[in-house]
Order: sequence, then C-alpha cells, then structure tokens
Amino acid sequence: MPVLTVSGGIVQNIDLANLPNIGTKTFLDEAPEDTAPPYITYNDNVSTLPELSGDARTQFYSRNMQFNLWQIANEESATLPGLLLGVLDGMRVKVDSQPFTALLKAVSVTRIEEPLDTGLTHHEITVAIAHTAAMM
Repeated sequence: MPVLTVSGGIVQNIDLANLPNIGTKTFLDEAPEDTAPPYITYNDNVSTLPELSGDARTQFYSRNMQFNLWQIANEESATLPGLLLGVLDGMRVKVDSQPFTALLKAVSVTRIEEPLDTGLTHHEITVAIAHTAAMM
C-alpha cells in the first residue's frame, strides 16, 4: 500500500500492529460518534520546529503529533497503552518518492481520567518526528 504522508504511514503501521480490540480504529482528531472504545485518535500537527538550519533554509524539522488512546474506565487494559507506545516509539516511516525516512521518538505519556459522565480514560502519547521540509 503506498505511503503518501508521514501521518498516513504512521496510521498504516498502527493498523498493521493489530492492537487488541483496536484493529483499524485510528482516526484523525475525532472518532465517528458510533465508535465503541477502545480506539485511537490523533492530532496530526501539534507543533513543528526547525531542527537543522542551513545558510539558506531549514534542512530538517521536528514535528510533534499526539496519539490518544480512549478506553472505557472500568474495562481499562493496563497493557494497551504500553503496546501502543511500543508501536510508536522508534517507528520509521518511509514516504514514497522521498529520500529521507521519518523517525518517531516518544516524548511524553499521560493518563487522564475523563469526567465521570463520559466513563472514559484517555492516554496521550506525544511523539516527535524528525523529517525534511518535503515531508510536511
């Protein structure tokens, strides 16, 4: 399957990991309303910072993405956050037609107990992605 963007390649790798009870339930920003937890949402571009600047232009960037694992609080899997972290941290994504491979590095993991009326827990995993300007 062709990989046209860094985020597309990441989602493809998450899907291929076949995480328990997640399968292919990974969505940009929000899950469809009828999606049953557990599932993953992601924020594609939380921030982008120049990392290596040449004389004329920036050579490499570090872009932060946030992945959100949503689970039912009283059915929360203790292992699922670690499994998702294991898929993301150190992942390499080769975008078709680009000579550079993007590299992911986990920078933070946070567990949040959502308000009681939602009945959900939420793990945020933020990754930094090193890549060239052409891979934006």
